[in-house]
Amino acid sequence: MGFVFGTRSRSALAACHPALQAVASRALELASIDFTVTAGNGLCLAVAPYPASSAASKFQAIAKVFRQAAQEANVPLRWSGDFHFFADPTHFEIDEPTTTFTPAAEPVAAGKTDGSSLTPALRAEYENLFARAAIRPERQAIVSATAQRMADAAHWPRYVVVADSIGVPPHTVALIHAMEAGLDFSRHLHNGDSLEARTVHVPKGRPLVGKPPFSWEESACDALLLHKLDAWGDWSLAGLAYVLERYNGFGYRRHGNVSPYLWSFTTAYMRGKYVSDGHFDPQAVSQQVGAMALLRGLDGCGKAYPWLPGGNAS
Repeated sequence: MGFVFGTRSRSALAACHPALQAVASRALELASIDFTVTAGNGLCLAVAPYPASSAASKFQAIAKVFRQAAQEANVPLRWSGDFHFFADPTHFEIDEPTTTFTPAAEPVAAGKTDGSSLTPALRAEYENLFARAAIRPERQAIVSATAQRMADAAHWPRYVVVADSIGVPPHTVALIHAMEAGLDFSRHLHNGDSLEARTVHVPKGRPLVGKPPFSWEESACDALLLHKLDAWGDWSLAGLAYVLERYNGFGYRRHGNVSPYLWSFTTAYMRGKYVSDGHFDPQAVSQQVGAMALLRGLDGCGKAYPWLPGGNAS
């Protein structure tokens, strides 16, 4: 039909993986209706019919040509319109980078580590993943809203108080609070249990001293000291990522999976989740925003992490 991408679509595609750019361009050549690329980042993009329409038939038509284009290029593409857990007809993503379109930074999630030390290889993994992991466009609003809560006057000063008492960056406290307690100050930083009693889940029976109900600050300090963060001296990006993954556990590596605790809602994470203690489901998808996505979100709220590469931690 001779459709051509406009300025907005070209700008969005420029942020996408080359394989996805190629698929989208071929899909437009095959299309019987025009469409625009509304957002793009790494391995995913969002599209919409042009002129704008919510008709399911038009999204199905777009999905058909994307599938054909992906098949021609041997690119493993997924359409969120097929998802049971997240049915979004605007969203396409590459399941895995193909050999033909290998990215500069190789996926390294399958690397083995017992978590006993931050090795040079593990440091490089964290740095490479963070460099190429963009927030998924359809998740940006959730990331931004959560980060804004963390950075507001009701939250950030409390993180600073605990951080200063332990000797850690406030970002560490904020991110663990989001991951373990959903930013709820009535919950233990250890695992999200109620402050009305000692923890009942692992780690059980914390804090050891004092009597419930505990203050949030009291419990938070106990959690960080339990993990010996007062003795941790490497607060580089890799050092922070290591601390956070160690806090949650290295079990995802046994399945060759990046940890959603760090990477959920970014293009570094596709699927795979522990749905209960000891039970890993390779098809489950985390619906909780990951710590590295939130670290990027905090940057947009005026709380940039100063230990990022090129940053100034002084």
